[in-house]
Amino acid sequence: MVLRARRYNVPMRWARAIWLGVLTALGLAACADLDAPPPKIVKAPPEEAEEETGVFELGGRNTVQYSLADGRFLFDMEGTLRAVVGARGGTGDLLDALATSHLPEYQATITAGRLRYQVGRPTLLLDHRFEARAPVQRATLRGERGEFHTPSLEFDLPGRARLTYAGTVMTLHQVRAKLDLRTVTGRQVVARHEAADRSWLGEAQTVTIDEGRATFEHVEGQFRGAREPVDFRAPRGVWSFAEQTLSLPDNPTIVFDGTTIAAQQAVYHHRTGHLTTTGETTLSRPDLRAHGTGAKVDLHTRLARLNSVTATLGGDRFTAQSATIAESGEVVLEGVRGTLADGTLLRATRARYADGQLVATGVAAEQAGRTLYADTARHRPGTGWVAEGNVRLVGDGMEARGGRLTADAELSAATLSPVEASGAEAGGRWHLTATAGTLRNGQRLILREPRGTFSGPGRRATVRAREATWLAAENRIDFEGNFVARSPADGLELTAERASYHVADQRFTASGQVNGTVRGVVVRGRNWVYRLGASDDQLLSIGASEPTRSAPARQGPPPVAGTQPDEGSPAPDEE
Repeated sequence: MVLRARRYNVPMRWARAIWLGVLTALGLAACADLDAPPPKIVKAPPEEAEEETGVFELGGRNTVQYSLADGRFLFDMEGTLRAVVGARGGTGDLLDALATSHLPEYQATITAGRLRYQVGRPTLLLDHRFEARAPVQRATLRGERGEFHTPSLEFDLPGRARLTYAGTVMTLHQVRAKLDLRTVTGRQVVARHEAADRSWLGEAQTVTIDEGRATFEHVEGQFRGAREPVDFRAPRGVWSFAEQTLSLPDNPTIVFDGTTIAAQQAVYHHRTGHLTTTGETTLSRPDLRAHGTGAKVDLHTRLARLNSVTATLGGDRFTAQSATIAESGEVVLEGVRGTLADGTLLRATRARYADGQLVATGVAAEQAGRTLYADTARHRPGTGWVAEGNVRLVGDGMEARGGRLTADAELSAATLSPVEASGAEAGGRWHLTATAGTLRNGQRLILREPRGTFSGPGRRATVRAREATWLAAENRIDFEGNFVARSPADGLELTAERASYHVADQRFTASGQVNGTVRGVVVRGRNWVYRLGASDDQLLSIGASEPTRSAPARQGPPPVAGTQPDEGSPAPDEE
């Protein structure tokens, strides 16, 4: 060590004793308020010190050069030198000290109210508020008192300290730190990082700072912004000073607005205010539990998005490609498959839950053997369905199409307007359109003002009536009022009060007064049968109890087999 002083106001024998001292401790001191100015050091007059206490003082600013045992120049220190010489050696105090590191790999400066060294000890003692600054790390360490171990180039602070590191402020205890603060450890940590409109605050049992990262053990805290704070808790947290991210790698829990997120891993992005999770992620709140493989949460808007989701909303259960959950409670699912609380199987391109109502697009809903297809559909528990767009209701051998449908939850009672109904069996098909249709008990579809076509092998007929009822159990369609059937290929046109179409054998039957023509033959009667798939001689049969009247032979082909002229009617020639 080399001592240079501007002036000496003590005997030289005391100065030579000081030169034998080795600075061995360096630390930082602060009172309870670490930002308060240091206490003033009281100095004894030289003459009194020399005669009574053995204390002498070198006035003015003194420069002390301190070297390590291996000869490397460690510190260039300035301050007022005050020393005590006793039987066991000398102790030197450098008051209002400033120490600058001369090791290129350890850039740092230290200020202290008092820096004490003692002959024979490789430790520097620091108190009366000290501060260490490391420009490379943009870090500052302040403490009440501590030690600096020259062999290891480390600070040791037993009490409370304050660390500012790249904009992050920490208060911590039992600190050990390298001279240039590249590594720091401490216990009972409170950390805070602030930006213009957001901040995060955490408390941890321990912290280790190394390679630009601070690792917190057993950490919990809050992400703060314009909204209510978001609480987090994790066994471990890693803050990256450069990336401005707080990683929570070991099953963290995040809580906000009654929503809890548990994940395998999570990362808080301080610059954007976003939280991302990876691995198994569960989001839960009183009315929702969603399990996925990753999530992204905007902590400002409170909008959360999960991927590969299995979700339970009340009594409804779903799987989906993704789920988006809003602060309002709205849940949007993409690529949905699931089961509603009433047992309805649902598939949808997109489903949205809001205010207790499900609104879905690209819908297929199956219940009790009936399936509803629609461009859009709304479902409310206890109320049922409202569907719009390209609506289809399929089941029991029937398909009904419409522009709008309202139905109960079981799809057993429904109304459609307008409506198209169709079916097929045994090579025959039927298709009816109507102004409106009503499904009752899942077994009766009532059509108002129906008209349409019925076709079989080689046959086709068009019909219309005031009303038609499709009966699922009988596989039959009943027509009521002003029934008209036409088949140009058969030369047939018939009118009747009532008629029925039997789907299984493609057969029309009618009761009541029948009038019409078949290939030029005028027919009247009751209880008639018209078969779509029959041969020419079995095309139409009419009960013999009612007379029929044929047209003259020159006007067309003979009467259909099985018909008889009315008794008492004049012969064709007579007519």
